[in-house]
Amino acid sequence: MAYPSWMRRIAFVTCLLAVLCEAANITVVVALFPTYALDLGLNEMQVGLVIGMADFSTLLGQMTIAPVITAPTRKFFFAIGILISGTSLILFGFTTKELDLNAFFALCLCCRVPMGIGASLVLVGTVPMVIQLYPEKAALASSTAQIFLGLGGLIGAPLGSALSALATKVGFDRTSFPYYSFGVFQLCILISSVIFIPPTKDYDDSATGKKSVSKQQFYSFIAHKNLWFILMPLLLVLVSTGFANVGYPIYFEDTIGVDSVNIGYIFVPLMSFYGISSLLWGYLTQHGNVRVVVASAIVLGALGLLLFVLPAGFPSLENLPYALSVSGLPGIACSAAFNSAHLVFEKVAEFNGGRIIGAFLIGGVILQQLDFYFTCLLQACLSIFFGIIAIWQLWKMGLFRKSYYTLIQTQSSDCEVSLIEDRKL
Repeated sequence: MAYPSWMRRIAFVTCLLAVLCEAANITVVVALFPTYALDLGLNEMQVGLVIGMADFSTLLGQMTIAPVITAPTRKFFFAIGILISGTSLILFGFTTKELDLNAFFALCLCCRVPMGIGASLVLVGTVPMVIQLYPEKAALASSTAQIFLGLGGLIGAPLGSALSALATKVGFDRTSFPYYSFGVFQLCILISSVIFIPPTKDYDDSATGKKSVSKQQFYSFIAHKNLWFILMPLLLVLVSTGFANVGYPIYFEDTIGVDSVNIGYIFVPLMSFYGISSLLWGYLTQHGNVRVVVASAIVLGALGLLLFVLPAGFPSLENLPYALSVSGLPGIACSAAFNSAHLVFEKVAEFNGGRIIGAFLIGGVILQQLDFYFTCLLQACLSIFFGIIAIWQLWKMGLFRKSYYTLIQTQSSDCEVSLIEDRKL
């Protein structure tokens, strides 16, 4: 039975709000948790572990649970994902109560793990379901879902600060109210998804237009050392976003003097420039200018980190306008890195891997040993070193875009050729 047009519209909006909330769900914690947890007595490594745990579990869900989801079970797992994610966020609000420090840390980890797994279940099902709703406008529906995914990452941290400020005005606990209110909103989306999203048992995955790639083909491709020479600096650029989730709140509060209620707004330049520049990088990538995109990601990523180091030698630059203007540059670099790297690493979610390393290793371990400026300098030096190798390798390889598009999109069994052979086609 055909669904009425008004029900399809509600179902479509429900899917968009679900993916927006899942992206924001991961980042809303960033606005309040780091400084609050440090005040309670956790160290930077523990804070980085809690922040990165959601990305780790999202990656784990994408690699283990999500691949076994079939079309008939997609709606069920989509709803379960919203339920798990929203409930976990509400429970995360209880971690702000008076608890023993070890119990506080353990409960934070226990909440962040299902939060990421729930997000992976929602994210993997959103695009197929919106295409199912509007198969005649599949490209537009898919693109809209991706836009809302980026929008969720943009509004998460500022939304946390806004809800915290609202809680202060109305007399609620500002450290828990954002989690409670946002979690309850997700549960409302769950109800809408159960009622309005049509069953997916008769849905054909071929409508997405995606082609499958065998594990043997994929592993044969990523085994090339030349590829890793290029992807290593891109990974370092993506690592900087995970570092920002831990390092930025600490730096802006301790050094710049931004109060904890408004700390979430510091991520607006980073995420805004990320979203705006994605249009440019996506256009250049699709038109064969991958070398330009990769080189831009490397150069802009290293430059953004170096500009953060300048106030160490010029204290007059330790002010909010300068810090905010510099914080937008890593967003542009990350967007370029993601647009070029995800074409190859779509199967292993390099974006999540970079955020995990950045939050835990850089933001948790290294930042605890070094200060913010030296940590940025270390990342910049590594980016420059591997970036020089990558740009040289890109220039030597020539038609890099043709090589990886040829392999990823080919269905035939004879596509397992080396990267050097591919580029000679």
